[in-house]
Amino acid sequence: MQKHAKETSFESWHHEYADGLFRFCFSKTSSRDVALDLTQETFMRVWDTLHSGKHIENPRALIYTIARNLIIDHYRKKKPDSLDVLHDAGIEFGEKAQAENSTAYNDALRVINTLPEVYREAVYLRYVEELKPREIAEITGETVNVISVRITRGMQELRARIEGKTKT
Repeated sequence: MQKHAKETSFESWHHEYADGLFRFCFSKTSSRDVALDLTQETFMRVWDTLHSGKHIENPRALIYTIARNLIIDHYRKKKPDSLDVLHDAGIEFGEKAQAENSTAYNDALRVINTLPEVYREAVYLRYVEELKPREIAEITGETVNVISVRITRGMQELRARIEGKTKT
């Protein structure tokens, strides 16, 4: 396909499918910004596919397949081990918090210490000592997958405990 023909095809696909694709992404994420990002990323990947020389027999199917995979990736990346809820509660981790020996830092350690031991160690090493799951796995002799699960579950438990304290 010639360059001009590729650009024309891409423009017509974008014109025909962009609004519906945005609605699809929005319905799956409930976030306008995320839906816009996913829509844009989808069309960037369609552009790359088109320019790689691959024949696109059904552009609509390709576009929605790419978007669906991006949505799945979005949720996989959106791990529940985010410390946003801790930061919102005024709790900081890492070297800066340790150096300042802040009350919030000490409060965070107290909450972490209430976790079951199996989660406590993984969460502490991940967020206080700032080790990567791979490094924690080497230290504990567990697999990276086991450590990741422990961090995730520990953060869910930690979040529930902190949210319970801030709501009362």
